[in-house]
Amino acid sequence: MSEPQFKVSTPAKTRIARAFGLKARHYDANAFIQKELLSRLDFQLIEDSPEKIWADLGCGTGMAVEFFRQKGIRSQVLGIDIAFESLRVLKSKGLSNTFPLSADIEYFPLKNNSLDGAILTSVLQWFSSPFTVLKSISELLKNKGILLFATFTEGSFAELNFIKKELALPIPVFLPDQKNLCDLLKKAGFTILKTDMFASTLYFPTAFKLLKSLSAIGGTAVSGNHMSRRALFDFCKRFEETFQSDSGVPISYQALIGSARKG
Repeated sequence: MSEPQFKVSTPAKTRIARAFGLKARHYDANAFIQKELLSRLDFQLIEDSPEKIWADLGCGTGMAVEFFRQKGIRSQVLGIDIAFESLRVLKSKGLSNTFPLSADIEYFPLKNNSLDGAILTSVLQWFSSPFTVLKSISELLKNKGILLFATFTEGSFAELNFIKKELALPIPVFLPDQKNLCDLLKKAGFTILKTDMFASTLYFPTAFKLLKSLSAIGGTAVSGNHMSRRALFDFCKRFEETFQSDSGVPISYQALIGSARKG
């Protein structure tokens, strides 16, 4: 597997949980890209039945479960996340046949071969060992169980990571390229059914507003100390000097969206 473009230092899980938990009430209103990725999942692969058990892994506030229910899918869904406040928001939505569960998705409190399917979206980048996560999911799925995934890949947050690298700041997310991710899925025991690449660039009037948008969904969880006000000012200044355009200040997203079957 090729080396990632940037040296990654993934945050402690307690720090990630706290960052996303603090912003849980604002997540749905600001998670524009995450909603777009969810809308592109192939929900038609789901064999609908109240007896079927699915897991939304790293479910956050339960946006994927909402997509489930909007499409009339009646299967049971376990919403698994480490952020208590996010699970509290999920529970408050009153979604039928949905069961919030506080757990680390690397160490599931479930028996192997117990799930009919799983959803993994906008989550894998927070793990230093993506293969461990994918292998755990494979073990939990029944034979022929389905995984629907949308994962940020190399090229995402390129502008942000470029400035972080220049300033010797930690880069908290692991971003494999498309081939590496497909290789990891196969190594974990999956047969890939379909993949599509998603690319988008959002623009903001200033670098500070860009960072504020990321903070609104908890996406600024980092390793190391938080930046001082002066350091933040310098960061934004460098960002704008490097990337300012007629459209504003950009942040890029790339993701692999797809489906896979165990076995």
